[in-house]
Amino acid sequence: MSAIGAYVSACRYTFQCDIQDESSWLELERHLRALRGQLTCCVCGLIIYHAIGPAHSACMHHVCEGCRDGKMRLRPACGWCGDRKEFIEKPQLDILVQCYRKLCDYIASFGV
Repeated sequence: MSAIGAYVSACRYTFQCDIQDESSWLELERHLRALRGQLTCCVCGLIIYHAIGPAHSACMHHVCEGCRDGKMRLRPACGWCGDRKEFIEKPQLDILVQCYRKLCDYIASFGV
């Protein structure tokens, strides 16, 4: 699933979630984890900051701009994104990171 698909799924589930039903919150947590996985740098393991990624690849291995030369935490290694000199900026991923943070703030406002 793409990062956009994971975000849409997490948002949809957030607004359908029953505050009184614990299993509903557990399912929401699963959706948020999937989204966070899409927004995590493959080098530092943190939420991406100034995302860059492969220009012409189907893999979704993105890294922070500052982590470009770091060692990827992928097992096995990806053949698509080995040459990070050809990575390009991914502004749409930066926007998704901002949306993810806003969604988390919204969920936290419920005190769950």
